[in-house]
Amino acid sequence: MGRLQGALPWIVIATCASVTGAIGWLDPSGIAEGALHDPARAILPSSAGRTPHYVAPSQLLESNAMLERAIDGLDAVASDGRHLSWGDISGGLPVVLVFIKSGCPCSIEFEPYFHRIEQVYRGLARFVGIIDAGVDGARRYATEQHVPYPVLADADKKIIRRFGAKNGCYVAVLTATGVIDGYWPGSSVEALHELGRRIAKLAGIEERPLDVVGMPNALTTGCHYGP
Repeated sequence: MGRLQGALPWIVIATCASVTGAIGWLDPSGIAEGALHDPARAILPSSAGRTPHYVAPSQLLESNAMLERAIDGLDAVASDGRHLSWGDISGGLPVVLVFIKSGCPCSIEFEPYFHRIEQVYRGLARFVGIIDAGVDGARRYATEQHVPYPVLADADKKIIRRFGAKNGCYVAVLTATGVIDGYWPGSSVEALHELGRRIAKLAGIEERPLDVVGMPNALTTGCHYGP
């Protein structure tokens, strides 16, 4: 019960943000029937011609249920060819996992925001990307998007499924001992600020200012990973 009480305000905030964003952006015919219950179909029209996906309430509840879970034995081959164990990934620091969908324009669009947060908290937390691609795909993404942290190859989606990530742009922050301290099924202005607050708390420092200009107010996720 203690964990749920701590997590519930985030659910309320994120749900309100998603609903508010939907009302603000949506053409009356813009959401397909049943879209709120299917994250693969829940989309909002984009002024740039793209269709960003917005988070369903079920995704919020599922993400909340992941809090305080211990993740043991996390290891994979990174974009630079190194095999990284949890000790290599963490180095005794909190870890932020950024879930990436190969070929997803949403992941590409949101990537620079994570770079900014990583720079602000560099040396206090480690960032790692996880992509549903092999080492070559991970290397290509890391190179093309100028990712300043390792991108782990997860072609069989072993890690992705372990975290229950349904779409790209999910984000998790883990303690140095591998316990999930925060988990979001997408990103928004408030989600990124909450991520920064959790990193700061784990690092034992004051929260630092973040540049989130351009990030949507509605909690927005990436393309669906599929089966």
